[in-house]
Amino acid sequence: MIVGCGFGGLFAARALERTAADVLVIDRNNYHLFQPLLYQVACAALAPADIAQPIRTILRHQKNARVMLAEVQRIDLQARYLYGAGSRVPYDYLLLAARRGRQLLWSRGVAAVCAGMKGEEATYIRSRLLLSFESAELEADPASAPRI
Repeated sequence: MIVGCGFGGLFAARALERTAADVLVIDRNNYHLFQPLLYQVACAALAPADIAQPIRTILRHQKNARVMLAEVQRIDLQARYLYGAGSRVPYDYLLLAARRGRQLLWSRGVAAVCAGMKGEEATYIRSRLLLSFESAELEADPASAPRI
């Protein structure tokens, strides 16, 4: 069982393709996001759909792989069960490849005034950027144009 389908989880699942293992990939999203291109989504050079692909599509030719959409609530290491999406899922081997979450390495005040660059945040930046361009287009006085 692999929890998380970022680069680590995806490459682990693919590495097990030619083995006898029954691979279950669990992720809270049903897509793999190519994060190195998030800045292009934020700049409106790419649409969000251009850098995301369904996990089932990526693994569709892998006969020994299944995908489960769930957010893991708890893991019982002693009994070898994972709990998520109202299910109790048994496992023999467990690989945790879930991301740690966003961490700001700057001052604590940065989070209050800056958007990050993970997933939905890139689409938020994109939306603000495009709306600012639209407002600026309608503004007669350049000094009054909106700031991003």
